[in-house]
Amino acid sequence: IWWWRTSVSLLLKCGAGALATLAMRVHLEAIRRSFVSVVVPGNVGNLELTGAVPDRTISAVLWAAAFAVGILLTVPLDDWVPLANVLDARPFGEADPYFQHDLAFWTAWLPFELQAYTWALLSHAVMSMLTILGYVLTRGVGSDGRAVRVTRHARRHITVLGALLLLLIA
Repeated sequence: IWWWRTSVSLLLKCGAGALATLAMRVHLEAIRRSFVSVVVPGNVGNLELTGAVPDRTISAVLWAAAFAVGILLTVPLDDWVPLANVLDARPFGEADPYFQHDLAFWTAWLPFELQAYTWALLSHAVMSMLTILGYVLTRGVGSDGRAVRVTRHARRHITVLGALLLLLIA
């Protein structure tokens, strides 16, 4: 049973981590598209030097950040049993009278679906907060005195995040 538990846990964590990493990378790439370049100012004596960070370096940093978020989002997935039940589910051969689902649906698939739904909501919340933080850092979201200023690109992205949340809840 140790090998089964280890392989199912590894499959669950690697799959969820890869999915979270790719989703976060898409969000970070959308933030990256909202600005032209990253300029790092520097001084040597009285001489001011400015240098742009290469796109390859920015891409590597974004991949590293997405990978870190993907790893952190696998921490809540500690229950391997729902996925193991789905992978090893055998039909009972009897359906419930109301929905006509085999009883294996209620004992195997439904607990896994609940675990996946809970993890998806948590992941969406974390990625949305990090995306908004990214827009704040890149000045896509800011304030002008009393008013909140949001660029068109950030407004579109945040609207899509809200629509995805509504889809997830539905």
